This record gives sequence, structure tokens and C-alpha cells, in this order.
Amino acid sequence: MVDYGLQVFINDILLGELKKNLPKMLSHLEVDAQAAFDEILEFTTFVETVPVFQNSPDPKDNFLFDLALQTNSEVIVTKEKALLSFSESPITIHDIKWFKEKFPVDL
Repeated sequence: MVDYGLQVFINDILLGELKKNLPKMLSHLEVDAQAAFDEILEFTTFVETVPVFQNSPDPKDNFLFDLALQTNSEVIVTKEKALLSFSESPITIHDIKWFKEKFPVDL
């Protein structure tokens, strides 16, 4: 993130989702989920959001639009098909493949 001058925002709902889903996402790797969570906290900016947005194609994802809009973000990066096909989105939405191509890093 530093190499490209990117700022990544997170709120309490997204933190909760990460905490819940990281163990499943990393289960095939030998990575400690808590350590990964702690590392994510180091490069993200926590923002308190107010629930306002109500037009997400998946209502449980309204919070992502609140987060993006309330931080004046340029893009939401996701693999959620419903969001990627949301033609009336008030913010640009790209998939993870786009992100990896636009901001490549050596691993």
C-alpha cells in the first residue's frame, strides 16, 4: 500500500467480517489468522461510519458503500459478483484481479 500511496479504510463491520472469515480464508496456508488480522490493522485506517446507504444489490453490503462514500474513496475492490455487476453504483467497483494488475507487488 505504501509503494502506491494507497489508503485502505476499514470500519467496525468490516473488522468483524475479517475477524470471522480470516481463519477460513487462510486455512489452506500455514498462516496464523490472528497475526494476519493484526497486520491488516497496521496498514488500514479505521473510520466510524453512519449507516445511510440502502441501495446495494446485497443489503448486507450497504456498509461498504457507507465506508467508501464517507471516506471519499475512489474504488471498492471486491470479488462479490452482485457488487461487480451493480451498474448504478455511486462509486467505481473493481475485482481483485484488476487490483493486482494495477498495483503489482513482488511476493
